[in-house]
Amino acid sequence: MTDLKKENNLSLNYLKSGWVNLYKPSGKTSTQSICIIRKNITEFLKSINLISEKEKLPCGHMGTLDPMAEGVLPIAFGEATKTIPYHEEGIKEYIFTIRWGEQTDTDDATGKIIATSNKIPTKEEIEKIIITFIGNIKQTPSKFSAIHINGIRAYDLARNNQNFEMPTRNITIHNLSLIQDLNTNQDNNTSTFIVKCSKGTYVRTLCKDISERLNTKGHLIKLIRTQNGNFTSQQSITLDNFLDFFEKLKENTKHKNNESLINDARIKDILKPIDYMLDGIPGIEIANKALQKFQKGIAQSCKYQEGFYKIYYSSNISEDIKQITSLNDKRIMIGFGLIQKGLLKPKKVFNIK
Repeated sequence: MTDLKKENNLSLNYLKSGWVNLYKPSGKTSTQSICIIRKNITEFLKSINLISEKEKLPCGHMGTLDPMAEGVLPIAFGEATKTIPYHEEGIKEYIFTIRWGEQTDTDDATGKIIATSNKIPTKEEIEKIIITFIGNIKQTPSKFSAIHINGIRAYDLARNNQNFEMPTRNITIHNLSLIQDLNTNQDNNTSTFIVKCSKGTYVRTLCKDISERLNTKGHLIKLIRTQNGNFTSQQSITLDNFLDFFEKLKENTKHKNNESLINDARIKDILKPIDYMLDGIPGIEIANKALQKFQKGIAQSCKYQEGFYKIYYSSNISEDIKQITSLNDKRIMIGFGLIQKGLLKPKKVFNIK
């Protein structure tokens, strides 16, 4: 297979920079999942000469999931890692299950049982109590969490039996409801809930707090994240399906030219573009001299309304700077800019070639 022609590099840029909306399986860490995604995309890009043998593909993610948890883990690769701070990571949705009657030192099923109770709450008691958690509340996470205490992870301090206090944080519970109670569950010591909450909420701590409010003990035994900002489980891909697809893709690319990848709908369905889920930010397209100035970090005159914009390259516009009024998947996002006092100022410039 020959090297890609220069005119196709931008068209194929979605292969080098974008998003994978991964459904992380239980039993793997977030870091392990990222490494698998990076390895497969990198090997594929090298096989079609889009990156060099020595080039390393940057990867990052939004919102760590504990190993026992499953669900939505948005992973950015390439220049898309620079868009992570601009995503609305606020609202998260989880489905979680509490086992009543046992408290563990980690507040989840991975810990040791440290206290028990014979009290199993009724459906009526549960529904009455969980209403009191809705709104802005304070939460003190478990000592077995990834929060840094003086530069050290809390769980490392806890495992070494160090004495320390966990800081209390402000969180928001937007909605919390019971979806399966002990009267309908075959295991009559568990209840399952769905919660919409803010970034920074520890669901296992929520389980502990609910249990204490019900004058019993309890811990988290199952956690599924169904939403992380604008990323949802309905649009996600499982790790097994991702690996299966990339295995077939590597084999298929041996028998077709690179240009055919530009319009490969299946690849585009899995590798989302850099601007995926950034619909709330308006866009401006630029070309010619305006493009050169932007890439060099130079402010330039702009007639459009002040504000924060996604900046795109387009070869099909008659003027150097033009506000985007309609969708067009042929545009290439090259950064973020701020229009202020009649000037377009580059705020984040992507390394797009």
